[in-house]
Amino acid sequence: MHAGPTAETRTVQRLRRPACSCRSPGDGPSVLSITDSAGRRFRTAVSTWPVDVLVVLGLGIGSLVVIQNGYASANITVEEDQKVVYTGLYGLVRHPMYMGSLIMLVGFPLALSSYWGLVFLIPIAIVLVVRVSDEEKALNQELAGYTDYTQQVHYRLVPGVW
Repeated sequence: MHAGPTAETRTVQRLRRPACSCRSPGDGPSVLSITDSAGRRFRTAVSTWPVDVLVVLGLGIGSLVVIQNGYASANITVEEDQKVVYTGLYGLVRHPMYMGSLIMLVGFPLALSSYWGLVFLIPIAIVLVVRVSDEEKALNQELAGYTDYTQQVHYRLVPGVW
């Protein structure tokens, strides 16, 4: 897969990539959470099974997105014969892969008993809002039927919120 800032065709996307961290949005929280957990800075009483559910749910959503939409990719591209996916997770929110990422970004630091890993959540959410807004502009312009889809599925990232 050709990915990363140089693979992006849109300026906003090239600029926001480094803002997320080295390779993916989860890198910063992951590294900080692992180091924090290894150093035992916090001795939290986080119940493990609900936290594990968050991590598994986030990973599961990401996997389902790839199964339900063969055009899902790290970069914004519209293929010649690409169709809008209205079903499955795409019937709930327009960007379910990002939704799964946010769920994992909450679950992973907690699974490692690191509240410090959560400090990345707000900045990454802001960057995702910028990405989603720009991605929607591109999809409205380039993907036939996307505007109709936005009328059917109202939420972009979080059901009932945005």
